[in-house]
Parts: sequence; structure tokens; C-alpha cells
Amino acid sequence: LAVDGVVYAATINGLAALDGTDWTVLLDETFVNLPAANIGVLASLSDGTLLLGTTRGLALYKDGAVTAVPDVTGSIADIFVTPDDQIHVVSFPNGQPGGYFHYDGSSWNFRPNTDFPMTSLRAVMVDNEDTVWFALGDTGLGGGIFRIVP
Repeated sequence: LAVDGVVYAATINGLAALDGTDWTVLLDETFVNLPAANIGVLASLSDGTLLLGTTRGLALYKDGAVTAVPDVTGSIADIFVTPDDQIHVVSFPNGQPGGYFHYDGSSWNFRPNTDFPMTSLRAVMVDNEDTVWFALGDTGLGGGIFRIVP
């Protein structure tokens, strides 16, 4: 993920940044409020805040500080941010509820993975008509697409 000329890399051990020619480790397992050091998904808000999708939930990273988002649980599979900074997240359950989480600018809304035709939510995106699209798939059962029309 590139933001303001800096390339960010999610790793199984945290977050690193490439600014020019030098890599810097920004986050590892020692950071307070980071749900898990294993970061698999990155996204950014318009103000440069990074969204960190970990194996134990979501966190925000801004100006060297980490803030956990307790409303978003599970192992994060994908994050999609709209131009107006609405956040869409899908996650797998891993001892915590998994499903679809949506931040509308003021609060988080949750729809459990059991409300979908297949319980493995793999990816999420929103089109220009605000339809939310999901890629679904279960091992051995194939996959599919599901949508929520506004």
C-alpha cells in the first residue's frame, strides 16, 4: 500500500515502511493495542490513517499510535474504503465472531457470516451505486458472489 510516497508492507510480524531506499519496522508484537502482530490486509483513509487487518481484529495506525477497533473481530480477510471514508470489512471467525462490518462514519454495524449463503467471506467492494459486493468461498464447496443493494 502506498500513501503519500511511503510504501507500507503488512507482514506476519507487524508493519514495515519503505521511505525512499530504507525499510523501517513500524509495528511488531510489542505494540499496545495491536490485536495481533500478524497483519494480512492494509487500507487507508483520506487523512492517511492506516487500517490494519490482523488475525485478531482491526486496528488504526496514525502518527505512530495504534488504536484497536473492538467492534471489528475475527481474522480480517479484506478491507474496502469508499471515497467518503466509509469502511467495509469482512472477517473469518477464529474464536471471535466473523462476518461483515460496516462503518458509516459514526458507528459500526455487523452482519454475522452465518447470514450469508456461504460463511467464508473472502473479499468486499462497493460500486458507484453503493451496492456492496462479496466474494464467498468454502473449501471444497466452490464459491460465489453475493450483494447487498441499498
